Amino acid sequence: MKEVYIRFMAPVIPQTADQLFRVFDQIVQQKVERVHLLISSPGGQVFHGLSIYNFLKGSPIEIYTYNFGSVDSIAGVIFCAGKQRYSVPHARFLIHSVSMNFQGAARF
Repeated sequence: MKEVYIRFMAPVIPQTADQLFRVFDQIVQQKVERVHLLISSPGGQVFHGLSIYNFLKGSPIEIYTYNFGSVDSIAGVIFCAGKQRYSVPHARFLIHSVSMNFQGAARF
């Protein structure tokens, strides 16, 4: 079985999401069967995090995710995309609520 390891040590922003997509495109072309995605990220933009999650879940490759440091905010959603998920004992997860402000004092 052909396997690869990828370290994602970055905020979730358009540039890092695009880079991750490019790496996965290359991996698919190489007929890799399993990816070990090691994550340590402060989180970032929700749109791009959800795009990465959906991309990974729809990938024809078996994906295992690992928290080897800190998986915060939307990076936690990306972490959940793994078929199997692992964490080192001293790793950290930061989960928080999401809200939107509307015109005036309305908040959702």
